Parts: sequence; structure tokens; C-alpha cells
Amino acid sequence: MPQQTWLFEGTLRENLDPLGKSTEAELSGILQEMGLALALDAPIATDGSNLSLGSRQIIGVIRGILRRPKLLLLDEPTSGIDEHVEEQMMLFLERLAVSSIVIIVAHKPTTITRCSEILNLNDGILT
Repeated sequence: MPQQTWLFEGTLRENLDPLGKSTEAELSGILQEMGLALALDAPIATDGSNLSLGSRQIIGVIRGILRRPKLLLLDEPTSGIDEHVEEQMMLFLERLAVSSIVIIVAHKPTTITRCSEILNLNDGILT
């Protein structure tokens, strides 16, 4: 998932679960746990322009989690969110990592320290 979350005009539910595979309880539960205080029928403007950067990032990560991928690659998923929401997101990603491989590209120390393994790249060289 790229740093810039791609959102489309529609409802929050449509942006979180475009294929309609998740239950209302599952969607509401994950929104509540991630601290995103939006209703599932809340309107989302093109590119999520009516939301903060942090809210857009959370929506993108939730969408990725809901797909239950075997591999999830995230580029700076916590860069635009506060520490409390970051903690919630990292807890979700830890649970997902039990059944999936989660790779996080990050620079924030609080994100990096939650990872089980850390690779340091310097000018493209593993150091």
C-alpha cells in the first residue's frame, strides 16, 4: 500500500470494503478499535479530500487488513497519525502478522520498535 491512500467518491463502507465481503459488525468494530469516528454511510469525497491525512491512511490500512492478504507491504502507514492511533494500528498489524507477512517501510522510531525484525537500508545497501 502506498503512502498516498487512494480513495474514491462514495461512502466509507464502499471505500473500506469495495467488494462487500465484510459484515457490518466487522466494519464497525475495526473502525471503533482504530478510533475512526465515522459512520459507515459517511460520504467520502474524491481522493478523500474531505478527510484528514491520518483518516485517509487509517482507511487505507483497514481496507488492506480486511482483504486478509498473505503479504501486506505498507509504505509509511503511520506517518500522518497520532501515537494512540499508531498503537491501535500496530496492534492490528501484529494480529494480522500471525497469518500473513507484514512488511512496513517506516522512519518513525515508534513504528520501527514494534516490528519483530528490522532491516536498515542506507543508500539502497543493507547495513
